[in-house]
Amino acid sequence: MATSLAPELLRRGINEALPHDVNVLRVDPARHTFHARHDAVARSYLYHVARRRSAFYKPFVWWVKEGLNVAAMRQAAAGFVGLHDFQAFSDDDPEERSTRVQVDAFEIHEDGDLVLFHVQGSHFIWKMVRRLVGVLVAVGRGEL
Repeated sequence: MATSLAPELLRRGINEALPHDVNVLRVDPARHTFHARHDAVARSYLYHVARRRSAFYKPFVWWVKEGLNVAAMRQAAAGFVGLHDFQAFSDDDPEERSTRVQVDAFEIHEDGDLVLFHVQGSHFIWKMVRRLVGVLVAVGRGEL
């Protein structure tokens, strides 16, 4: 949708209509033919794993009770970086669409009781990141 509103005025108007816990930080002009999905040059996914139970982030994380070897998970995650066929990590049908994905970065950070999995790539296929994190947690538990 085209608008003649100044970006800052548009940002403020959008924020007035959004719930209090959602906030647009910046609005920039884009060409009329811009498409958020098709024109994106990269996508980023952040997956949270909690090492202890918490009422505050319970609905937003996967709680893993066992200890995790984060160094081993980081080493395994490095193997996912690059252009690979991730069919084994997806429910997508390779006859209908490609399961080859360029993963540009796969970083694992610790923030207190949280382990954060940050994946950046060309795109992601159905259930891919969730299953990759599942494999890495199995590595961290010593199961793989």
